[in-house]
Amino acid sequence: MTTSTDSAAVTTAAGARSAAAPSSPPLLEVRELAKHYGGIQALRGPSLTVDAGSVHALVGANGAGKSTLVKILAGVEHADSGTVLVDGEQVDIRTPQESTRLGLNFIHQELNLVPKFSVAQNMALGYEGGSRRGMLDRRAARARAREVLAQLGADVDLDVEVARLSVNDRWMVSLGRSLMRDARLIAMDEPTASFTEDEAERLFGVVEGLTASGVAIIYISHRLDEVLRLADDVTVLRNGGLVGTYPAGDLDRAQLTHHIVGHEVHAPEAGAGPPRDAQCVLSVSSLAAAPRVRDVSLDVQRGEILGIAGLVGAGRTELARLLFGADKATAGTMELDGKPYHPKSPYDAIRQGVALIPEERRSQGLLLLESVAFNVSLATEDRNRWRPGLPFTSPKKGRARAADMVQRFGIKTPSVRQRVSELSGGNQQKVVVSKYVATGPRLLILDEPTVGVDVGAREELYAIIRALAETGTAVIVISSDFEELAMCHRVAVMQEGRITDMVDGPQATKERLTALCYATGEAR
Repeated sequence: MTTSTDSAAVTTAAGARSAAAPSSPPLLEVRELAKHYGGIQALRGPSLTVDAGSVHALVGANGAGKSTLVKILAGVEHADSGTVLVDGEQVDIRTPQESTRLGLNFIHQELNLVPKFSVAQNMALGYEGGSRRGMLDRRAARARAREVLAQLGADVDLDVEVARLSVNDRWMVSLGRSLMRDARLIAMDEPTASFTEDEAERLFGVVEGLTASGVAIIYISHRLDEVLRLADDVTVLRNGGLVGTYPAGDLDRAQLTHHIVGHEVHAPEAGAGPPRDAQCVLSVSSLAAAPRVRDVSLDVQRGEILGIAGLVGAGRTELARLLFGADKATAGTMELDGKPYHPKSPYDAIRQGVALIPEERRSQGLLLLESVAFNVSLATEDRNRWRPGLPFTSPKKGRARAADMVQRFGIKTPSVRQRVSELSGGNQQKVVVSKYVATGPRLLILDEPTVGVDVGAREELYAIIRALAETGTAVIVISSDFEELAMCHRVAVMQEGRITDMVDGPQATKERLTALCYATGEAR
């Protein structure tokens, strides 16, 4: 429901648009869309208008209805009621192909690229330009791909496999595929989630260039500073309904956060920290694995939250994989609670009390078509057996354990039998966290724990992390969002596979960490 304050803002926004209304109708108009899945009302009649050449941000907590609205526009889902207009004409988008023919293009957070296909092959998917008698003209497709990549300023080899590209280059390929056709509107879902600041700046320039040429952008992001910088208008959804549409210039971060969550959100803070004589849980000495991890040494104490900062490619994820037994070290030693630690596999690491929550939760941390109960129980199957020593597990025990975790972590799901794919991103992340917390780890590693997670769910995850540390768990947090490393008692800075600095929590500001990530030896 829109509050009186929200109504005033909407009226202001509407009045501003009316005063400068173009003679032609909006490129896209959505009127009172509604959609339900079983007993869940995903959309409750939101409306919005997107003009050509504008950036319209769509924000809201996980589960607010953003993805459902975009899927309806993309022809993947169909609304129960409501209207969609393109150029003032009502349209019925029943398939993705119809959406594409209208000039609507969508780049999802989990990029829909074929890893083993080349850049040229991926960009040619769905491209009909230059077709001859229904057959793709490969020469014309390659020429168009070169033209598009040049427009984006992306220096990418057309013949390289997409699996070998960086996150930034894969995203540019996905954007380029949208531009192979005549894109009139592009929806971008969490485009900078895994970008460095330099890579994000590059994307901002691309967005500005696209809007200057008349392309409309729907920008979906939980990074509110980006939203306020890029957007002309911001539409906020909450629980499937419209909170309001506001001119971005009339908002600050605190106001926008309040509209999204409905209450004040506090910045992450570190707890008291471990005592000086706290037991060392993990000790790493001269650990290496070419080419990304080189001579790493660190200690993590019981009850400590240790952050790891660094640019993409610094070796942070690769270090986490070594600690978790997913990759093998070529040099160095590790000790866990004072004893030699040589995990043979992730299963062996879990058995010894080490757990890793991966950055790619959907592809590496979850079985999306399985239930919440199935996913939560995956790491604790031994405890769910009918009897010790028997090979059979008890579904009842698994569901009971999952129900306990759902309550403990506030996972929003109608039932532990619900498919994980039908949960919001924030609740999917809580399922991954609960799966590994259920193992009772001595060391918990979280790699980019809040990517794609809204500000409200972030606050809940921070509270979970602090509570784990306060009960004695050693925690390592890897994050590209340096502001959230404020919850850490110490922060290690990685460059080119090495730890170059160790910063105490109070001094680990975003500005300080950013400077250290770029600093050379002489400038430290």
